[in-house]
Amino acid sequence: MEKLPFDPQSWGVDDTSLWAREVAKLNADTVQSLLDNEVDGSTLVALEKEDLRTELGMKSLAARKYLWHAIERVRWQHESSDYSLAIDLHQKEIDGLAAQHPGDANKKKRGHHHHHHHHSCCNG
Repeated sequence: MEKLPFDPQSWGVDDTSLWAREVAKLNADTVQSLLDNEVDGSTLVALEKEDLRTELGMKSLAARKYLWHAIERVRWQHESSDYSLAIDLHQKEIDGLAAQHPGDANKKKRGHHHHHHHHSCCNG
């Protein structure tokens, strides 16, 4: 099985039918109706529940339910990947702030050191 792009928004029609067959394990009719309607990834995640019946012409309630759950899983994976990315960025900001603090500590030390130096000069 080929590897699907992680981001469903970037799936082409072929990727979507691959997903439908291999990942979602949809029946041949459903896969075919996705192909016939040229449903790509961004179309897939934007589908409304009603579209499955009206647009894709899926008569079977069971098949629609099955497809709908599969789409929800894709959406959820996509959103959670965005979410983990956001957390990662947030973590970088925190690290960035932490990196600035030693700078402050060094300034204090340097000031102290300077004072110390000054002191020894007076002794001399």
